[in-house]
Amino acid sequence: MQRAASWLVARPQNAVLGLAATLLMPLVAPIVSGATIAMLILYQGALRTAFHAAIAIGLLMVFMLVVGEGIPNVIGSAVVTWLPAVALALLMRRCRSITLTLQLSAIFAVLVIAAIYVVLGDPTVYWNNTLDLFIAIYTNAELTGLADSIRQLKNNNVAVHLTFAFVFVSWLVSVLALILGYALFRALPDRDATLGRFCDLSFGQILALASALVVAASLLLDSPWLHDTALYLGGAFCLQGLAIVHWLHASGRFPIAVVIGVYVLLPLLNLVLIAGLAVVGYFDVWFKYRRRISVKDAN
Repeated sequence: MQRAASWLVARPQNAVLGLAATLLMPLVAPIVSGATIAMLILYQGALRTAFHAAIAIGLLMVFMLVVGEGIPNVIGSAVVTWLPAVALALLMRRCRSITLTLQLSAIFAVLVIAAIYVVLGDPTVYWNNTLDLFIAIYTNAELTGLADSIRQLKNNNVAVHLTFAFVFVSWLVSVLALILGYALFRALPDRDATLGRFCDLSFGQILALASALVVAASLLLDSPWLHDTALYLGGAFCLQGLAIVHWLHASGRFPIAVVIGVYVLLPLLNLVLIAGLAVVGYFDVWFKYRRRISVKDAN
C-alpha cells in the first residue's frame, strides 16, 4: 500500500495515470478509483487534484475516441465514481476527523432517503417504471435471459426495497472508497493518524438511540419511508462492525488474512455478513467491546 501511495504522489503524471487507469477497472472502479481521488485530495488538496482529474478525463476521452466508445460514458463514469469520494474527502479535510465524517455521511444518507420520498412521492412507481425500461432494452437487444431475470424481480415486488438498496449500497461504496483512500494517505511517509483511526470508529449513542426509535416506529406505523430509513440505519452499523475487525487486527488478535477475507466475502455473503457486522457494531456502541478488551489486557 505504501508503494502505491508513494508512486501516486511522486509525480503529477502518476496521479493522472492512476486516476485514468483505476476509472477503467471493471467492478471495483467505484472503490479503487474513488479511493485514489480521495487520497489525492487529502494529500494535496482539491485544486491540484481537480487539475489532475481533468487531464485524466481528457486522456480517457481520447482513448475512447480511438477505440470507438462513447465519450459521455467516460464523463458519466467519472462523475458517478469520483463525486461521492471527493465530497467525503473534502468533508474530512474540513472536519479533521474520520469518525465525524462518517457520522455526518450516515445522517446525510437518511436525508437522501427523505428527499427521494419528497420528490418521487411513491418511489415504488419510479422503480417499477425503471425495471420496465430495462426489460424493454434487454428484450430489444435480444438478451432474453437478463430481461426474464428483471421481470422475475419485478414480479417478486423487489421495487419496494430498491430505495433502501440504492441509498445503502451507494453510501457503503462511497465510505469504503474514503476509508481506503485514507489508508493510502496514512501509508505515506511522515503521515500520522491526526484525522483519527478508522478502527476506533463509533457512531455514538445518540445515533444508535435514534436508530432504535426509527426501527420501533417503523414496526408500529405503516410508513414506507420509515421502513427504508430503519433498514438503512440498521445496516449502517456494519461499518462500525468493520472497524472492530480492523481494531482486532491492529491489536494483534486477527491476522491481515481475516481482514482481507471479510472484504472478499462482503459481496458474496452481502446480506448475512452485513447483518452480522451491523449487529456487532450496534451493540459495541452500548457495551464498548474494544474498551473492555483494552482494560482487560491492561490488567
